[in-house]
Amino acid sequence: DRQTNLLNGVFQPLSMFTLPTHSLLHQLAFDNRDALLKALITKHPNLNLNIQDSVSLTPLSYAIASSSLTCVQVLLEHGARIDIRDHFGETALHHAVLSSNIGIVRSLLERIRGSRQLDKDNEIDRSEVAELVNVQDNNACAPLHLAASTGAMEMIELLLLYGGSLTLSDPTNVVPAH
Repeated sequence: DRQTNLLNGVFQPLSMFTLPTHSLLHQLAFDNRDALLKALITKHPNLNLNIQDSVSLTPLSYAIASSSLTCVQVLLEHGARIDIRDHFGETALHHAVLSSNIGIVRSLLERIRGSRQLDKDNEIDRSEVAELVNVQDNNACAPLHLAASTGAMEMIELLLLYGGSLTLSDPTNVVPAH
C-alpha cells in the first residue's frame, strides 16, 4: 500500500556526515526505538526489513552498530535476514563480532541455528550452520578471524561452538588458530 511504499523509501538523517542515506527502519534501529520499530513492523507487515542503505547496510546492521539487543531481537523475530552482505562482504555476524557485543553475537548464532531444518535424526545439520558462521568477507576474514584478532576469548569459544573453523585462512594465510 501507499504507506508501506513511503516507509520503505529513503530517509535523510539530520546530518549527512554521520550516516549514509537510509530508511526510517534504519533510523529506528540505530536509535534503539524497539517499541516503535515493533509497532511499525506490526502495522505494516509488508515492510522490507532487509532494505539496504547506500552502503548496503540493513536495519539489522544499524541495530548492531548501536548495540541495541532489543532492536536486533525485534528485527530477527520479524524475519530480518542475517546473511545479507554489505559493500565489504560482511554479514550481520561480522558486524556483531566487530561491535564486541557477546549478547548480540549469541542472539544471531541462536537465530542461525534455530532457522535450520532438523535432519532425519532430529539434529541440526552442523555443516549448514557452520557455512553461515564461516562466511568470509571481501578480505577473506570470517567472524572468527575478527574475534581472534581482538583476543575476545568468550566470543571465540562461542563461534567455535557453532562451527567456526580454525583452518580458514585470510589473504595473508593467517588462520584463527594462530
